Amino acid sequence: MKKVLLVAVAGMFVLASCKKDYTCECTESGLVYKYTLTESRKAAAAAVCEGKGIGGVKVDGVSVPQEESNCSLK
Repeated sequence: MKKVLLVAVAGMFVLASCKKDYTCECTESGLVYKYTLTESRKAAAAAVCEGKGIGGVKVDGVSVPQEESNCSLK
């Protein structure tokens, strides 16, 4: 019984830390735009979306000015 419980708990941790797609929604000067962060962990996606990640973000080849916008992970 203990082994089954241990395997179930380990499985939940593995599934909880899986990479998946997240959507970042930003509002700037009354305009709303969204972009998708593919195959990311939630903490990394949130850091990029909120402008705390490494490097910039480009949407359709155009840099997103994250310092001036209000972005949140959806």
